[in-house]
Amino acid sequence: MGFLDIETNGGLGADDITVIGVYDGDESRIYVKGRDLDRFAEDASRFAVWVTFFGGGFDIPLLRRRFPRLPFDQLHIDLCPTLRRLGFKGGLKHIENTLGIQRPPEVEGLGGWDAVRLWRQYRRHGDKDALRLLLAYNREDIENLSLLLAFAYGRLKTASGFPAS
Repeated sequence: MGFLDIETNGGLGADDITVIGVYDGDESRIYVKGRDLDRFAEDASRFAVWVTFFGGGFDIPLLRRRFPRLPFDQLHIDLCPTLRRLGFKGGLKHIENTLGIQRPPEVEGLGGWDAVRLWRQYRRHGDKDALRLLLAYNREDIENLSLLLAFAYGRLKTASGFPAS
């Protein structure tokens, strides 16, 4: 299972993906444009399941544009509609806050447009601190998806009448 999240430079084209983060439950792997982004294509096939937040509307379509030869035939669990079904509205960070999931102070309060800004600072000015912060932000996104999946699974299991484990 891979918890997946991408960042972009603000565009929606094949070349606009700047960062791809994948968490396998133990380790995070973050691919960066201009460094090793294409390596994602080699590694993606080892996952049977992708878990995203709004990945059906954003991440997966952009990844399909960027990597048209990849089949993306894995099972896909999109936590956005799943959590909505459970009564949780809003974006990823809002839902995390609602559930008491806290991020480290350095990335607390950052959102998608901050990721765009940080990428631009890195690319235009060589700001390595901006890249470090962007990667920390993406790492929180992917690792927190595992917490949200566990929460959603527990709620759905209880709602279906099966005892929680």
